[in-house]
Amino acid sequence: MRQVQAQGSLAITNHSTVEMVLLTAGTYQSLLDLVSRLQAREKSEIDQLSEQFKARLATLNDPKARDRLSSVLASKGRARKKPIAGENF
Repeated sequence: MRQVQAQGSLAITNHSTVEMVLLTAGTYQSLLDLVSRLQAREKSEIDQLSEQFKARLATLNDPKARDRLSSVLASKGRARKKPIAGENF
């Protein structure tokens, strides 16, 4: 117990393989807090990606999206207007 209190944890091994780890209550709580923060961060990132996906899907579901895509594909990479370039180009 002294070693656990001094170091915060103690690995118990069986033939050089860690089988169990003893932690102080403070170390255990710190790990729980870290996991909680990481889960909140992960949820926030997933929510952000979900919102981006919904916005892109809404664009694709727009009734005019099919016409815009057809127009782009029909142009075969040609611009409608010639690009304007300065004298240096």
